[in-house]
Amino acid sequence: MFIQRKILESIKKWLKSDKILILNGARQVGKTTILKRIKKELEKQEKNCIYLNLESFQIATQLDENPDNLFHFVDNDSDFIIFLLMKFKF
Repeated sequence: MFIQRKILESIKKWLKSDKILILNGARQVGKTTILKRIKKELEKQEKNCIYLNLESFQIATQLDENPDNLFHFVDNDSDFIIFLLMKFKF
């Protein structure tokens, strides 16, 4: 069950800009659910969207070795791509 959140509309507005958005919050408040919902909506609009969970050892290792490996997940024919990164630590 998805509880509609007010922040979802704000996030959708950010997606139209070229700005980076960081969705940060406490554990178990719905960050992953919101990102998955956004991904679904972007796919319906036929937008290029890549969701990567950085808790995946394989993905995290590739990106630790070389951040440019992020583009291994991208279709080269894409003009514009939206990355949704989960568990990003800086």
